[in-house]
Amino acid sequence: PAWHPTWKADGWGITSLSQSPRGNTSVKWGYQSGNSKITFFCAYPTYNTCGRFMDSDTAVQNCQQIAIQGCQADFYVDGNVSILTWENKDGVLFWLEGTNVDAASMKQTAESIQLHSGEAVDYSLNWLPAGYSRFDRAAVGDTVQELWVKNGVSLSWLYTSGLVALPEGVAETVTVNGTTAQYWNAKQDFEDDSALTVNGKPVDGDSAEASGGTVSGVTIPAAKTVNTLIWTDAKTGITFRLQGTLDKSTLIRIAENVE
Repeated sequence: PAWHPTWKADGWGITSLSQSPRGNTSVKWGYQSGNSKITFFCAYPTYNTCGRFMDSDTAVQNCQQIAIQGCQADFYVDGNVSILTWENKDGVLFWLEGTNVDAASMKQTAESIQLHSGEAVDYSLNWLPAGYSRFDRAAVGDTVQELWVKNGVSLSWLYTSGLVALPEGVAETVTVNGTTAQYWNAKQDFEDDSALTVNGKPVDGDSAEASGGTVSGVTIPAAKTVNTLIWTDAKTGITFRLQGTLDKSTLIRIAENVE
């Protein structure tokens, strides 16, 4: 299902995109602005479910029913987490979850959800350091995220015509094929202890996601341990993001071989 929020608010951008491995019956989007996060999940309910263990009974008892795009939705508030869930007129299941997001912004985001109708985009990495292979690819309309893996550690490549969430801190200005780009150094060194978080175990909130939300045999570094390179193609308006433990010069070389 190619539904996604279309709202554009200052400071907000895409952090991740994943799809279910079962015939692409569900899709999950991640967005962030500072310490505020939004996750949007939509699915064909024949094959998918979604839910959350509430931290308090009052979160369930105080559930409100509100209208979203002419459909009845359940609205929950559980501490600093807000949840809106509903089915549209075609029976597609929607789940919108916000952390440190007010009720007005949650409703505004939900009302903006539309089925993608634009053209798909497709780029390729024509150079990577030896040993990398593609582990996962999620593509919904004009947004694509791929995970490439070497020695069990992932490199994330995302591109979109939308807005990309920026890392914290001050970026260094660099160039990619003559185009101005932004580079952020990791906040701390990456240490591969091979301690995976998979099926049934908590996933670090700063981690990226693979299809279906499960990762097997691959370590996905937390955001604070990856270097980030972001640039926009002036001709197409597509923004690209590379995140990984590779150094600045290597990320720039990869970027300069995107086609």
